[in-house]
Amino acid sequence: MSGFALDLFNAINNARVGEGLPVLAAHGCVVYVAQLRSNDMASRGYFSHSSPEGETAFSLMDSYGVPYGWAGENLARNNYPDDETVQVAIDALMASEGHRANILSENYTHLGVGIAIDSEGIKYYTMVFIGPA
Repeated sequence: MSGFALDLFNAINNARVGEGLPVLAAHGCVVYVAQLRSNDMASRGYFSHSSPEGETAFSLMDSYGVPYGWAGENLARNNYPDDETVQVAIDALMASEGHRANILSENYTHLGVGIAIDSEGIKYYTMVFIGPA
């Protein structure tokens, strides 16, 4: 991860530390799946937990043999300026009950974040969380 993806990864871990939770470690395969999801949404102009063909982060992890007992996905998108985009994303995620629950879940130990930017400058963030059974 680098750039905005790494910044959002760090913002998520900062939110966890602020709540007394351990940080999440990066997981290379999960980062790859998150990046695939962001690339697909940005290139095809949709915003959903399922692709038009029904593919999900979970089906991708299964196809790549990523073991997990717990898994979750958060999505965010915005077209805010580069110096605001990550803060806007984390603020919106933390204000949403379901997204906040994923960020602060004690079930997760690893995280991958992907980002892609479409031709209109909209940033598509995908966060994939996993934890052991």
